[in-house]
Formats: sequence, structure tokens, C-alpha cells
Amino acid sequence: MGFTYDKTHVPGRIRRVRSTQLPIVWHWGIEGWMLDENGQPTMWHAQKNDVLRCTSYMEFSFGQPCEFVWSPQNYALQASVIQRLESIKGLRWNLAAPNCEQIVRWAVEGRAHSDQLVGGVAIAVIVGAVALAASNS
Repeated sequence: MGFTYDKTHVPGRIRRVRSTQLPIVWHWGIEGWMLDENGQPTMWHAQKNDVLRCTSYMEFSFGQPCEFVWSPQNYALQASVIQRLESIKGLRWNLAAPNCEQIVRWAVEGRAHSDQLVGGVAIAVIVGAVALAASNS
């Protein structure tokens, strides 16, 4: 299946995985305190038509290999990140705000932003401008 088990566990660490629906999009999540039934980290994440919650690793990754984005360097950072997530548990996902990347970045950096969303909007504006120019020709 291509799924790789990771024997390390760093609560508060950011992971991302390619979306199974849109391969150019990343799904973002943060490792929780506990391990799931397969010995993998539980993952805090929000996805389309759902809310922010902590789930099994398989539910987060859909069996896809993940990438590590950032790891907290001490317990205080781990606790801070996870406490922020717990404070907004149940927050409904939304493409514009809050999406999975925005939630993760807010929990870690204190600022909700999404490079993917900014890039997607820029591409949409360019495509729209090109289509408009082509229709006026």
C-alpha cells in the first residue's frame, strides 16, 4: 500500500500528506499526545465537510506517505501547540478560512495563513484574466 510506519513520535509536530482528491494540494495535521491502535500518532486535523478533531493516523493520511514540516524543540512548545488545537476543537473546516493549513499554522505560529490558498487564488486570477483577454480578442 505504500504506507510507512514511523517509530518516532513528537507531539505537536506538523505533518502533511498529499490530498487523495486533489494531488496538487497538501492536507496538514499535527501529531497529538497519544498513539492510535496501530502505534502511530493520533493526528489533529480538519478536512472538507468535517471539523477539527484528533483522529487515527490512517484517517489523517488515507494510507499516503507523509512529510514532516516542523517539530517543536521542547515540551513547552508541544504543550502550547496542542492546547491551542484543543481550544478550537470542533471548529468547522472551510476552504477560505479556516482550512487545515490555516489551523495548523495558527496553532504553531499564532497566525492563520495558507500558502496553498494564496497560490490557488493567484492561479485563478491569472486564468480568469487570460480567459477574459481571449474572449475579448
